[in-house]
Amino acid sequence: MFDKDKDNLLSCEETYYLLLSLGIEYAEDEFWEFFKQYGNKTTDAFVSPKNLKMDYVSLLAYLNKKSKEYDIEKEIMTCFKLFDQDGDGKINYSEMKYLLLSLGEKFEDEEINEIINVIDSTGQGAITYEDFIKILLLK
Repeated sequence: MFDKDKDNLLSCEETYYLLLSLGIEYAEDEFWEFFKQYGNKTTDAFVSPKNLKMDYVSLLAYLNKKSKEYDIEKEIMTCFKLFDQDGDGKINYSEMKYLLLSLGEKFEDEEINEIINVIDSTGQGAITYEDFIKILLLK
């Protein structure tokens, strides 16, 4: 779809728009560095980066590497903010109760307090972002 000239290679512009469609954006200088690294090499030392092409294998290698760099911490923070309805940086009793009810879980007040107390590392009666991460990343 992005290979407009149907040569089985992606030009600089074609690659740029393909990455953009995948939600991958670069500043111009970062894009050139990426493209020079993954674009097909040539023996012509004077070739402009704009004349480089990217093949399917190189693009897959890049996308594979990029997927391994996925920012899980950003996703965890987004999730935490959804639960932290008042935006104070903590999940308190009422937010925990709402969360559990929205998941279809009905707990008694004492059980909710116990959950919070087990997770809460600060003794504030709420779950901080750091507590949240520790719970999510337990194996």
